Amino acid sequence: MKRNLLLPLLLLLSLIVGAQSTIDISGNLTDVANQGIPFANVILMKATDSTLVKGVLTDDNEAYIMQDIPFDRYYVKASFMGYQTATSVKFSLTDHYTVPQLLSTERGSEERRRVN
Repeated sequence: MKRNLLLPLLLLLSLIVGAQSTIDISGNLTDVANQGIPFANVILMKATDSTLVKGVLTDDNEAYIMQDIPFDRYYVKASFMGYQTATSVKFSLTDHYTVPQLLSTERGSEERRRVN
């Protein structure tokens, strides 16, 4: 009887552990006037070797989310036509992560854009 209960319990435990092995990364892209930048490119890179992990576009509300990212060390790059690429600091994932603010200077001007 104990063996009959052990197998389903082990399967349930493996599902729970497996479900917690990935998390989400989110953020948004705005300028210094707090105006959103929709449809900008946002990519997630592995910190160890700069391998591309995932890429998304910001939505109409300048927000983005990358789902089901495995635990590791990463950095984020954001780009928008006419602006220099903004790069985050490297970070380790252990829980849902919101990317800290980045600054990117517009090409040919001193106007700055922020990535959150």
